[in-house]
Amino acid sequence: MRHNKIKVTVGKPTGFCSGVKRAIALVKQQAQQAKNGTSVYTLGPIIHNSEVVAELKQLGVKTITNIKELKPIANSKSIVIIRTHGCAPEVIAKIKKLGYKVIDATCPYVRRVQNYALKFKKDGYTTIVVGDKNHPEVKGIMGYAKPLAKICDINSKSQTLNPKSISNRIGIIGQTTIPFEYFQKAINSFSVGDYQEIRIFNTLCKEALNRQKICKKIADKVDSMIVIGSRTSANTRHLADIAKTSNAHVHQVQDKSELRLDWRSNLQRIGVVAGTSTPQSTVFEVVKQIKKISRPRGSYAHG
Repeated sequence: MRHNKIKVTVGKPTGFCSGVKRAIALVKQQAQQAKNGTSVYTLGPIIHNSEVVAELKQLGVKTITNIKELKPIANSKSIVIIRTHGCAPEVIAKIKKLGYKVIDATCPYVRRVQNYALKFKKDGYTTIVVGDKNHPEVKGIMGYAKPLAKICDINSKSQTLNPKSISNRIGIIGQTTIPFEYFQKAINSFSVGDYQEIRIFNTLCKEALNRQKICKKIADKVDSMIVIGSRTSANTRHLADIAKTSNAHVHQVQDKSELRLDWRSNLQRIGVVAGTSTPQSTVFEVVKQIKKISRPRGSYAHG
């Protein structure tokens, strides 16, 4: 097969989503405004991207994994920034009690889910959260919905809950970055006959869903897919899973250093997509490297 006909199709948009851009801007603003004696922390990495976290560290931003790492202070000068995934309200209350100022960088899409969870709780519904039970976003949402809340775990084989353990009025919401098919499957598992009332809010992120649709469209037309993003990023993993439904040759990389020469063997059409927390520059570098290892006369197109 002649490798000089290799074509690279890049799914648009790439680069940070609006929620990630907003969060990074907030952190940089606080870091730049910080005065002597003022520390800036993020509760967990602000996004799932080691490059960004390293860049913010250079600006003096410290990442903590648990509020137990914070020592009580009296002057309220130091700042704790809540990451894009959000957190439970009791966590914010504890941070403030320790004397820190809280800056909320929760993604607006995630905030919307939290608000629905709170509404269900106030109205006496049992909240069903469809998502990964171990993901920080889901843990944060549960903080707004408890005690009347249950998780429909997308990683469970059954993805079903026992109706007998749930009240007769339920509200269903979903983790923002899961594929719509996961959300639909969970909804279908609840029989209307088992409940007095079922309320459903489609809380999935439109930006993430758009990238998933583009990923599927490209994967159906190429020989191989390169999915760029952190392995801790849920939305990036979902892109890889979606690509695998169309194409057996799917590789997830964090940057150009993870590309391998043997991946382009007997392949002419390569698709590239990226998670919402992957910098535009990383995508450009990966595409450039693909073209380099795929012979100098490879072509390049946007999809």
